[in-house]
Amino acid sequence: MKAKPKKKRGPLASTLEKNRLIEINLLEKRAALLAERFEVEKEQAPILSIEPHEKQKPVYDDVVNGKKGIVFQGGNRSGKTFFLITQTIALLYGKEFWGARRELPFKPPVRARLLGEDWTFHIGQVLIPILEEMMPPYLIKRKKKNQVGIDYLWELTNGSTLELMCMRPDQRVLMAEGVEREIADIEPGDFIMCSNGPTEVVKRYESYAPEFYHIRTAYGNEVVCTGIHPVFTVAGWKKAKDLVIGDVVVESEIPALLSDKGFLHLEDWQLILTGVLIGDGHIKG
Repeated sequence: MKAKPKKKRGPLASTLEKNRLIEINLLEKRAALLAERFEVEKEQAPILSIEPHEKQKPVYDDVVNGKKGIVFQGGNRSGKTFFLITQTIALLYGKEFWGARRELPFKPPVRARLLGEDWTFHIGQVLIPILEEMMPPYLIKRKKKNQVGIDYLWELTNGSTLELMCMRPDQRVLMAEGVEREIADIEPGDFIMCSNGPTEVVKRYESYAPEFYHIRTAYGNEVVCTGIHPVFTVAGWKKAKDLVIGDVVVESEIPALLSDKGFLHLEDWQLILTGVLIGDGHIKG
């Protein structure tokens, strides 16, 4: 009895076999990568076991309980950096790394974005280096944003944002009803206007900077800020505390110099003559 000749494999069967081998290879590489990540996290677990300071504990509780609008007001040495370092890591992993290590009631964010008005001198030099030491390398992505600083993104699985903005007590905030109020006057239960619409303020945390600097320009503009606030001058960025009289700074708006109020009181005949001069280019008596 003759053996049946083997059928020749067609091009489709060969392609399917190649694809199967490629898929197996990719799965093996993925398993190896996951094992490597597990070892990295295991090594860094002791570093991530941080107990929050009592000042930050109420803030952590609000975040864990699902609060979305939290104002943490404070200057230098008020604990914002510590809070952001630990809370950023907790958000990215979806769990706390202190106490009983409870799971957070929301998924880890795809993106934690840290930004602020003192980017270069605080976030870029203090917060980011510490986060880089504590975060597993595979979670870190960098993107050059602009000359002020660098936008650091850590990506996981969905789309939340964590932001740091430094504010003074007299910082004006747009309320939901369309008026502006100083941040020091805003209380829990008030509604402020955010990018996603009116948002309720659930809590306000206060602390105080060691010193403020009052800066007045030749055009009459005045700003109050902390000593590490970056100010753009013709010679580049400077800290507010390093400015001296005579430095030329860049202002976003130059006020009118016609009067202290920025306008003149003109009679009707003055307005008519001004219109004729603008329209005809000359006035003849």
